[in-house]
Amino acid sequence: MERYANEGRQGLTTDQCHLADKKEGIWEFRRGRLRIYFVMVDASGGQGQIVLLSHGIIKKHQKTKVRDKEEAKQLRNAYNLAMADGRLKIYQQGEKK
Repeated sequence: MERYANEGRQGLTTDQCHLADKKEGIWEFRRGRLRIYFVMVDASGGQGQIVLLSHGIIKKHQKTKVRDKEEAKQLRNAYNLAMADGRLKIYQQGEKK
């Protein structure tokens, strides 16, 4: 995660980070059997993008399960709805709350 924060996706190999669902834009960090699903969303005010970590699992099967992709998709939808109706505000570093 630290490497991703510092270098972006280009700092990771496809073995470490790849699209789990290209159509929905759901990404997957991988390390051994550990998987962490995430989505990218636009930050408010055109301030770039935010990584929303959805959930993590211990992988037991070869194929990504539909429910894991669906959980990440629901998180993105909830975030977008909360931003749209003002229930969520993102503060920049040093900004007063």
